[in-house]
Amino acid sequence: MENEHQHSAAPAKPPQKRKRTSVAPPREPSAERPEIPESAIPPADLPAVSNVAPCSSRSPTAPLQDDGPLMIHNRSVEEYQQLYHEVVDDMLKYKNGRYRPYSLNLGRRIKQKLWERLNRPSFTESVNEDGLVTINVSYGVGVYPPLHDLDTSLEPEAEMPQKKRAKN
Repeated sequence: MENEHQHSAAPAKPPQKRKRTSVAPPREPSAERPEIPESAIPPADLPAVSNVAPCSSRSPTAPLQDDGPLMIHNRSVEEYQQLYHEVVDDMLKYKNGRYRPYSLNLGRRIKQKLWERLNRPSFTESVNEDGLVTINVSYGVGVYPPLHDLDTSLEPEAEMPQKKRAKN
């Protein structure tokens, strides 16, 4: 037998403490870490910053109102959750109990059904002189739910994760 197949213990070294170092100097941009691009919106096109506090219309000594329990579309959280599950749970499954693959079309059908069950809410916003934005909701007046199509044609293609192979 030759020595290359024999393993001997390495000579023991006493443990060494790590040296303390200062904070690493900032690295210069490289191909590995590109710089963050500037905003696509020119600073002149950004909205003006308001120095007025949103609640300045209320006197500083006015008592805060107790809003009471959280309500979602005039329903308690529990009532809203129940309505949501009544609408959505069955739509996510086939009749045989298997889950449907999610799609944009399915999402829009779910949104339509929820909107109908919530009595067709419609939202409007108003902005007063102080810059305070108020959102108002009306029920039973909406003709159709809001539908927002986003142009994603300039977005990069999504990368699909590689499937892991089963170990034998």
